[in-house]
Amino acid sequence: MPSAARHDKEKGSQPFSTSACARTGLWHLCYPCKMPTSEQYRKSAEQCRRVAHNTDDRLERETLMRIAAQWDRLADHKARKESEGA
Repeated sequence: MPSAARHDKEKGSQPFSTSACARTGLWHLCYPCKMPTSEQYRKSAEQCRRVAHNTDDRLERETLMRIAAQWDRLADHKARKESEGA
């Protein structure tokens, strides 16, 4: 069992729950849970930006900002799909 699931199980929640996915960001380990919403993607982007602004390492900051941009693109794509009713 992945460590995130073990951690949640120790706290009494079920492993691979949607809430565990949201806390850990391990969406790919979740089964069967729903795909993240555009808002969840945006929160991931903001979290990356927050961490980037708090690091002194230039390469780490640039990488985190690129990851945040990817989360934003996913959020935009998901928002379009949500508005289409897909």
